[in-house]
Amino acid sequence: MFSILYTYSQQIDIAACIESAMLSDDIIVVGSSSGDSGDRTLENTHPYPVRVVEDPFENHGKQRVWVLESIITKYDLNVIYLAKKESLGCFEQEKLITSICKKGDEIC
Repeated sequence: MFSILYTYSQQIDIAACIESAMLSDDIIVVGSSSGDSGDRTLENTHPYPVRVVEDPFENHGKQRVWVLESIITKYDLNVIYLAKKESLGCFEQEKLITSICKKGDEIC
């Protein structure tokens, strides 16, 4: 499964967001080029096994379309969209894994 994490000046929250998505084996962080010289969001991804791509933010719809058209992922299905201060709690992770296992995915 892969996860796509959208960011825009999220240096404080990016670690928790990534950690909540670690059940994915292909995590893609989309940096939105906030232009803030003090923003360390992408630097804060370095301790994690993630891929980082950048796309200047215009709006959410355009950015999601750009990702789906431009990024090569390991899998075609099972996308988790997390943005800003969102994260998957334990209940959501368990529900997601149960759903994937019912479909016979290899995570089980």
